[in-house]
Parts: sequence; C-alpha cells; structure tokens
Amino acid sequence: MKDSAACHVPCILPLFAQSQPRGHTLVGERRYVFGPDEMRPIDFARQALHAGRLTVKHPVTGRALTFEAPLPQDLKELIATLRAARFIERP
Repeated sequence: MKDSAACHVPCILPLFAQSQPRGHTLVGERRYVFGPDEMRPIDFARQALHAGRLTVKHPVTGRALTFEAPLPQDLKELIATLRAARFIERP
C-alpha cells in the first residue's frame, strides 16, 4: 500500500484518550495540517473518523454501557469512491 493515497484502518483506542490518534493526516483534516494543499490530496467535508462502537462505565452503577452506530453514508460513499479510484485497498 505504499503507493496508496489513503488507508482504511480499523482500530481500538484506549478509553478516555485525551487526543485523537496521530501519525498521519486524516482525510478531511484541516486543523492540524500546515502547509500546501498537496498535503491534503483527498477532499472531504470533515475528518474521516467514526466510532462504530463505544463502551463506557456507568459512573454510578459501574456497569458497562455499549453504544453502536453504523458507518455514516458520507463515509460509505468516501470509501467506495476511494476504492473505485484505487486510492485504498480493502482491509
């Protein structure tokens, strides 16, 4: 995938992470990217991040609460477009 402009990375982040994962520019990212537009080769209206499942501990009962959300339509379309253009490979 070294020639790809993007990659789809499913991951599990630690609870209460204080900041977003860093390392590479996110598709749609603007705030933390300084420099020419070439650093943002894929245009997208927002950061291409999605929490498919979130589990938190209830503050009173201590019981684990899990919330799930399907991939939003705009991200489905982005992934389909990038795959069709061969910008990303299937995981």
